[in-house]
Amino acid sequence: MTKSALDIEIEVLSFVASPEDIKALKNYIADEYADGDLKLQILNWMWDKRKQINSKKPTDKIPNYNREVYTFLKLIGEK
Repeated sequence: MTKSALDIEIEVLSFVASPEDIKALKNYIADEYADGDLKLQILNWMWDKRKQINSKKPTDKIPNYNREVYTFLKLIGEK
């Protein structure tokens, strides 16, 4: 059974990124067999968000942060 668009949107909106999720992205980048273009996009995103990734500020207070992490996790097959 496939998920409806509403179910997917609820899943995305309820997702809160954890340090383990960032670790999964780092592991993907370290994988020599992973897609190079996607690795580059993740690296660029991580560079742009480095202060937010290392911040003690709750991730739900950072605009689009959780949605972006969720999107990358879906693309690499972790969610």
